Amino acid sequence: MSTTIGQFDDYRAELDATGALGSERLLYRVTVGWRDSQGIVDFNYAKDFAPTVQLQWQATDATSIRFIGEYVEHEGNPLSQDAFFIDGDFIDAPKSNYYGFLTDYEEKESTGVQLHVDHQFSDALKLRAQAGWKDGGRDAGNSGYVAALPFPIPGFNDPASGLLFRSAFDQRREAESEYAALHLAWDVELGGTTHALVAGVNYSQSEITNIGFFNTPLLALPAVFAGDVSALASIPPSVNIFDPQTVAYDHFTNFNDSPPFGRDIWQYDNLGLNLQDAIDIPALNLHILLGLRYAESGAETIESVTGTGAPGTGFGPDTEESAWIPRVGVVYDLTDSHSIYASYGESFLPPFTNSRDRNGNPITDAEVGEQVEIGYRGEFFDGGLSATVAVFDLSKQNVIVPTGTPDVADLAGEQRSRGLEVDVTGRVTDYWDLFLSYAYVDTEVIDAGTADQTAGQRFPGTPLHKAVLWNNLSLDWAGLRGVSVGYGIDYMSESDADGLVNPLTLTFGPQETPAQGVVHNANITYERETDFGTFNAVLGINNLTDREYVLNTANLLFARRGERRTVMLTTTLTF
Repeated sequence: MSTTIGQFDDYRAELDATGALGSERLLYRVTVGWRDSQGIVDFNYAKDFAPTVQLQWQATDATSIRFIGEYVEHEGNPLSQDAFFIDGDFIDAPKSNYYGFLTDYEEKESTGVQLHVDHQFSDALKLRAQAGWKDGGRDAGNSGYVAALPFPIPGFNDPASGLLFRSAFDQRREAESEYAALHLAWDVELGGTTHALVAGVNYSQSEITNIGFFNTPLLALPAVFAGDVSALASIPPSVNIFDPQTVAYDHFTNFNDSPPFGRDIWQYDNLGLNLQDAIDIPALNLHILLGLRYAESGAETIESVTGTGAPGTGFGPDTEESAWIPRVGVVYDLTDSHSIYASYGESFLPPFTNSRDRNGNPITDAEVGEQVEIGYRGEFFDGGLSATVAVFDLSKQNVIVPTGTPDVADLAGEQRSRGLEVDVTGRVTDYWDLFLSYAYVDTEVIDAGTADQTAGQRFPGTPLHKAVLWNNLSLDWAGLRGVSVGYGIDYMSESDADGLVNPLTLTFGPQETPAQGVVHNANITYERETDFGTFNAVLGINNLTDREYVLNTANLLFARRGERRTVMLTTTLTF
């Protein structure tokens, strides 16, 4: 059991209990998570409740059955956008400012069950079957902003003074999905070579219902420009980011009404046939992985109605795409502790989108890709510390690129990512644990296709450098038994933004997300054995210096500032 108390009335509790139900052949595990938090921003709150029940029955010595049931409930007032760019500059408004409506809300609920059956025919032959179902929904009334409309409208929008129009979005989204999988695993030895063969099939189906109404001043602008100022009365009121007024907005909550609600119902189907062989050749210090997957995916529009009640386009024509996807990997052991490896893989992603190209035609081409990776893995300090260094080259074709106009997209001819990844984790000494992760990712648009991009441009929202470092030092050596201190940094460089344009072809915002820079984090941990069990307490501080930064994003119209300095105390009792 653990409890957490943090700043801004943030309270959390977790319970994890396991045991046997009358017999060692029938085991249970129950976990419950609970949270009630107000947050740093005025009027923001979040309440969560998430219990999970697991039962595992060893039916025979060869057969085990596991059941998992889970429920998730969330209620809150979602954070409004709080990072603004005017004339390309970031506006440093007070951290606690809330820019949404007092009546903004979010309610989510989901229920799921899983069944796993494992049967062992022999030491070499095993079967694994899985099936599951999940049903969930979300009702929300949100607000949003465009922070850089190029021209002012008196009393309505004036970026220079901080007056910005607000949009409101009311949505109900429901999803129901089922999946099933059946695989056989066979271990066999042939002439000093071992094979771990896996063959099987998986299938999933999801039906999604989306009901929404988007109320934005952009809808009223044509009437306003024509002299009909009364059109402004039906739209959400504007807000001044320097002096936000907490007003209510009458969100539309009768999701059965159409108009004004549009409704789309669609279904996804996915089928996969899988074959894999992991080969060990001890005489050559060689490990080989060969994989082949047949993937078939389809999308079908079941119903589509626009906000005016007229038939909608939904996803356009029903689509069905398939592909054979190979995968190859080779590992060579230099010593017992050091190895080099290389891998090649392909990817396949059907275009499940309701976007169309600039000529109004449905986008039906699947995104395909290839990835090559070469690397080194090693262990140091008697296996206490492991390190991985890898270089990679990833290319994709037919990538969907937003245009800034709703439901209109382009296809990039080819995009490429090249880079270096370094990971170091483990124990350096008896008292010092280390985790280090660094990524250098050089992205480039090779062929812009029909997209409004220039060959040689970087991907929006992808920083060139990203690093995470964490150190944990036990103070046992100083006589402070059970006490340890941790310190680390997160770093992210700047990245290009998408430079989206509105339907009037006017560019919004800057072309680059500012660098996050170095964010410092620290904690102090105390642990001791008691008569009731193991007691653990952690005092953590995130963003130690309270650094101001903008979260890395591809679309600066929806930018948010990073987490403020937050102090949290977590206690755990294990018995």
